[in-house]
Amino acid sequence: MVAICRMEKIPGKGEGMVANRLIGIGTCIIEEPFLFSVPIFNTISAITATEARAVKTCTDRLGGVDSRVFKQLYTLPPDERTYHEDVHRFLLNCLAGPKARRNRTFESQMAIFPKMSRLNHSCFPNACYDWDEQKQKGTLHALMDIPQRTEITISYIANDAWCDTAERRETLRSTFHFDCRCELCGEDNDVWRTQRRADLRQRHRYLRPIDEADAVPPRITAISHENTTICAEKYLELLVQELGGPCNRPAHPQLYGLPRIMDSRLATA
Repeated sequence: MVAICRMEKIPGKGEGMVANRLIGIGTCIIEEPFLFSVPIFNTISAITATEARAVKTCTDRLGGVDSRVFKQLYTLPPDERTYHEDVHRFLLNCLAGPKARRNRTFESQMAIFPKMSRLNHSCFPNACYDWDEQKQKGTLHALMDIPQRTEITISYIANDAWCDTAERRETLRSTFHFDCRCELCGEDNDVWRTQRRADLRQRHRYLRPIDEADAVPPRITAISHENTTICAEKYLELLVQELGGPCNRPAHPQLYGLPRIMDSRLATA
C-alpha cells in the first residue's frame, strides 16, 4: 500500500512533506509519537536559560537513529545563535506535546517529532497539527482536499486570523527567522481588511470561554448592545468574509476542515 505522504526537498524551504495521492478534507494524514519533549511553558521566543539547559540535556541523551533524525533538522547559523545549536534546532522545530503539571494546572510541553517537525509553514495552510492526549501522539489532519504531489503545510502562528501581513511577517521573522512568501502574504489587501480584523478581535475577546482567563467575558463598548447570540452570528459572518479573502480565493480551510476533523476523531475515539 502506498504511503499517504512522503518527505522530500522543497525548493527554497529545505525538506518538507508532500502528498503521495489525493488526501480528502478531514483525513488523518499521520499519527506520530514524539522523539522527546521538554517542559517549556514560555513562548519559544522568550525561553529562559533554565529551559535552554533542559533542552540541551535532553538532546545530549539522544542516541543512534533518534540523534541523526534530530540533527537533520534546521538550526540557526552560528552568528545568529544565542544558545547551543541544538537548543535553536529544538526551538525552530518543536510542536505542542504531552501535558505536564504546572502551578496546579496541566499545560503542553514542547516536543520534537521525526516527520511532523519537518512541516513547513503557510499562512494559508492545508493541514493542522494537534496533540492527542489520549493516544499520546501528534496528529496531522487535512483542512482541505490536498492534491497529489502538493506540499502539506501548517501554520506556525496561533490565532493567525487576527494578524495582518506585517504582523505575521514580524512574528515569523522574530521567532522562526524566515520571511514568509506564501500566497496569502503576497496579497495586497491589508488596508480594507484592517477595520474588519479589529472588529473580529473585539468579538473574539467577548465570546471566548469564560474559564480561559477571566471570571466573566470583558465588556466591549462597541458591541455592548448586542446579546451573545447576535454577537456570535456577526462574528461568524465577519470570519467568513475575513478568511474568505479577495479575488475569489476559497474560504480559509479551518472554516470547513475542522468540523470534518472532529467527526473523524469522534469516530475513532
